[in-house]
Amino acid sequence: MKKITDFIVEKRYILLITFSLLAVVSLLVSNKVNINYDMAKYLPDTSDTRKGLDIMESEFVSDTSTLNIMLQDLSEAEQEGAYSYLESLANVSNITTDEKDNYTLYTLTIDAKEDAKETKEVYDAVTSHFKDSLVDTSGNATNHNKTVLPFYIIA
Repeated sequence: MKKITDFIVEKRYILLITFSLLAVVSLLVSNKVNINYDMAKYLPDTSDTRKGLDIMESEFVSDTSTLNIMLQDLSEAEQEGAYSYLESLANVSNITTDEKDNYTLYTLTIDAKEDAKETKEVYDAVTSHFKDSLVDTSGNATNHNKTVLPFYIIA
């Protein structure tokens, strides 16, 4: 035990620099970590539960995802422009709108699963285009593509 403590005390600056570099590297790659939302993927293929889930998914689950976008304080011209923009996005097959007070809700049906690259592209395009008037997003496309923790919290 004495040897370990002596080593730590003698090499404290090397250890401090090493751990500081490791912390910086960890911070930089933390946004690359993917989150698996499908806990059933941990089940073995031979499991009865897994087999049942596979049958259920092939029979009942669609290959579409939804994205709800709530915007605030849009004039009628801006609402029409927003609708036109959303309609022009690739892989968006249906759009419904709902208005209440000064809020407009657009519900998009995306022709891809929520964890697909196409869905992420639609989510990123929408959130960057409407960043000034965007109140919130929801739906399974948001659940899989929204940043879980902002970078400043990770830091």
